[in-house]
Amino acid sequence: MRVLILGPVHAGGSLPPYLDALAAGLASHGVTAVRAGSDRIPYDQARQEFWPPDRVAAAARALARETDPGAFDLVALNAGNLEYDQLVPAIWAAGGQAVPPLVHHVHALAPTLFRDHVPDPRWHRAARDAVRDAGGHVWFGQYARRQMAGRAAGAAGRVAWLPTTIPPGTIPAARPALAEALDTALPVISLYGYAAPWKDAGLLLSALGNMRAPARIVLAGDFWDDPGQADPGLSAFTRGAARAGRGELAVVPGYLGPADRAALVHASAAGVFPYRPHASFQGSGAIADYLAHGVPVIADRHPRGEHGRAHRRCRDHRAPGQPAGPGHRARRHRQRRRGGRQPRPSRGRPRRAVHRRGPRRPLPRHLPGGTRYRPAEDRMNPARLVLAQHDQAHCNALGIIGGPAGCTGLTSHGRNQAGQLADRLSREHAGRPFDAAYTTPLRRARETAGIVAARLGLPVTAIDDLREPDYGDADGRPWADVVTAFGRIPALHPDEPVAPGAETWAAYLRRATAALQAVLDRHPGGTVLVIGHGETVTAAAHLFLGLPASARGRAVFAADYASVTRWEQQPLAWTQPGAGWRWALTACNDTAHLTQA
Repeated sequence: MRVLILGPVHAGGSLPPYLDALAAGLASHGVTAVRAGSDRIPYDQARQEFWPPDRVAAAARALARETDPGAFDLVALNAGNLEYDQLVPAIWAAGGQAVPPLVHHVHALAPTLFRDHVPDPRWHRAARDAVRDAGGHVWFGQYARRQMAGRAAGAAGRVAWLPTTIPPGTIPAARPALAEALDTALPVISLYGYAAPWKDAGLLLSALGNMRAPARIVLAGDFWDDPGQADPGLSAFTRGAARAGRGELAVVPGYLGPADRAALVHASAAGVFPYRPHASFQGSGAIADYLAHGVPVIADRHPRGEHGRAHRRCRDHRAPGQPAGPGHRARRHRQRRRGGRQPRPSRGRPRRAVHRRGPRRPLPRHLPGGTRYRPAEDRMNPARLVLAQHDQAHCNALGIIGGPAGCTGLTSHGRNQAGQLADRLSREHAGRPFDAAYTTPLRRARETAGIVAARLGLPVTAIDDLREPDYGDADGRPWADVVTAFGRIPALHPDEPVAPGAETWAAYLRRATAALQAVLDRHPGGTVLVIGHGETVTAAAHLFLGLPASARGRAVFAADYASVTRWEQQPLAWTQPGAGWRWALTACNDTAHLTQA
């Protein structure tokens, strides 16, 4: 049986870990599971705005063209609020393609992409109708099943547990901004995930004003620094923890990978989820992460309405096979219905419920910067990152800037180099297999990756945020002319664009290092191959060494065409195996496999 798992293939968000678990589970039953889906969320981080409807629809059409549904016996659709994958079944149907039975995994009850973020009634209706006509549904909790009952009448369905998004064995490792937010003597209460209409950050500020004892609330995730998506009042807290009421609030914008999430959960005394009623909301995968690690969860509970019912739904968020703890709220609700023990009056204030699963294990010790680690029995194998530079391209030989317009692919010499690089990497793959391979969308990198992938027999995923810096109007122009027009040495001005519409070096580093970290988070303890650019090699060095953007004016990391650079994790302290890992540069600009330069 062949199953197409249609859902995001990028390294960010909470869906990919679930899809990884789904693919592994299907494979264990002898099913051939193939992944296909969106490679990014349709959001421009630099401009802090969602794509226009036409661009979102074009991306969905391109995805639909790349995949033949007729080659599969079943399609498993996985799309949350922001994934344009939800449009693909409708595009297939409109094109007259034969679509096998569709099973909809309900990650959002009423997706908001085409209703709130990119308003387009036509596409919103098309996505809704495709879900309505699905042959089956997988719900993450009884609440979702009840809410969808009228829209999925007659279709098969099953309730499933929502697994934790922190893979077993993940070593907590907070990036600098998060580590700084967690470095405090105050108890940490945290919330992570992207800003959404059902997350009431203002309630957190109110809670800090009413607390009896001081605490620091850490709010982390995508879009919290976007005034269009989150409370504008949070901007004052994105520059570091600041006083709020009787405690402190720190906002850490940006996606949190598994290592970041593990660090946040381990450093937290509790998780907090201030929910307000919303048609799309059915729960949070983050709740599963806290409960699976023995951290209690506090959620606002209104006495009436969907807000309270949504909160009771949290009992469905636990790790697979994990028993319910003795303090489960469902027991109290049964007692209430049977006339048993009644809760104390709330005295006019919203009641709060604390969820807990099993005994709380002792919190581990701190690493520098507030990051915590798991005990030795939870440790995993050290990770390895292999960076391969693309081979010589026409734009390189001509001395022009090779963006999407300027790059026309590899030269014949570059293709020869790619074959030698593929031989080298195939030998490494035979000794210690690569768990995954990634590249950038630029043509010279994709052509190099294609030659390597054919030799390794390993699929390669293109990640847009791994591309080299965007050069705006300078794309396709000679480097010498661009630098002359800039009038300064670019390496000494990392915060200035070299041409109109260009990305600054500092902005590139923020984007590329986040993409590299997300890739590593997706494969904890694994060996990852990235076929990229010289800037990719530099970005990895900045990530692991914590270098500022201005460091390029003092030193660089060389990366010749078809070269190999390797970083590997080594014990933080050889005499204390449980202390965690640090990154070591074990090969840099290695071209020994090339027979000609």
